[in-house]
Amino acid sequence: MNVNIQEAYWFAEQANLSECHEPIFTLTENLIKNGKETAQVMFGTKRGSVAGHRTDAWFYAPPTFLKAHWGMSITNAAWLCLHHMEHYRYTLDKEFLKTRALPVLRETALFFVDWLVPDPRSGKLVSGPTASPENRFKVNGKVASLTMGCTYDQEIIWNTFRDFLEACKILGISNEETVEVEASMKKLSMPTIANDGRLMEWTEELEETEPGHRHISHLWGMMPGNRITQDKTPHLVDAVRKSLDYRLNHNYHAQGWSLGWVTSMLARLKEGDKSLDMMQHNYFTKAYPNMFVDAHGRPQVGDMMGVPLAMIELILQSHTDYIDLLPSLPTAWKDGKVTGLCARGAFVFDMEWKAGKLISTNIKSLKGGKCLLRYEGKVKELSTEAGKSYQITF
Repeated sequence: MNVNIQEAYWFAEQANLSECHEPIFTLTENLIKNGKETAQVMFGTKRGSVAGHRTDAWFYAPPTFLKAHWGMSITNAAWLCLHHMEHYRYTLDKEFLKTRALPVLRETALFFVDWLVPDPRSGKLVSGPTASPENRFKVNGKVASLTMGCTYDQEIIWNTFRDFLEACKILGISNEETVEVEASMKKLSMPTIANDGRLMEWTEELEETEPGHRHISHLWGMMPGNRITQDKTPHLVDAVRKSLDYRLNHNYHAQGWSLGWVTSMLARLKEGDKSLDMMQHNYFTKAYPNMFVDAHGRPQVGDMMGVPLAMIELILQSHTDYIDLLPSLPTAWKDGKVTGLCARGAFVFDMEWKAGKLISTNIKSLKGGKCLLRYEGKVKELSTEAGKSYQITF
């Protein structure tokens, strides 16, 4: 649950397969129930729920500690909860938000309020001791993995707080819990940039044991999260790009699910040609006829789900205030046509382009409301009614 199960559902909403998103909701809700005992008995919090990095058909929640660099991971259930909120953002289903999303977001948010502690150096709140899955570092010539306030934890916790407060605001909820969460969010320690320009994975500049490590956990805030964007935090986007380039240029251990994450990250970074190149030369050349790719010596489905999301985000992105059309179109995709792609806000898109230029865009609004479009720097605001379609040109 530190990427694999989440990645298997990454493109459900975007690809207009929202009903296929359901199993991860069921998994999360049952895991949250079991994770309450784990939080109180193993982690000593009074409230909330937590889960380790893997589970089973019985919704096993406690961490498995055979190896600390993957076993001591405590934000996995929170990452799963992101899928509930994303389902709402694509469907605007308030009943789902109230009855299914809010309860799981509440449990994870309250766990972190109780779990976080002040960093004595900064006074900011940090999570720990935990690991940045599944990377390690060197200290005095020895290999270690546990720290306080690793970027992976801090980004997911920030996202959980933000989603919980957003859900409460939509539903008109304001109480002592929202005040607590908001206060913790304001005090939360957030990642900084290292001297070499990369986004720091830990609170200190530590030497990685594997410069080309397969996980890019510390880049979570860029993708699948959306705290880091070109519009609002361009300096952090540059740090993410440098971090990813560093991994890829140091014998990056591309396999299975990691191919899906990197191709999607490159699409989010608007590096369409690089994303397509990785698909062609790393994914498709390694794929079996059923599109599975080996990881750790066995077939996995994560890459098969991550790569389609990358393909979609090359031509449609909606994780910012705008819906971006053809934001990362690869040079090789000169002419094309797509139908039925979904964007946040409950919009469905059909698009066609020729010679790399958008020539036709049809938008169906499922719930009505404002649709803010962007293409090649031009912005159009569209007021929509539920059930109606709109033809747009730029």
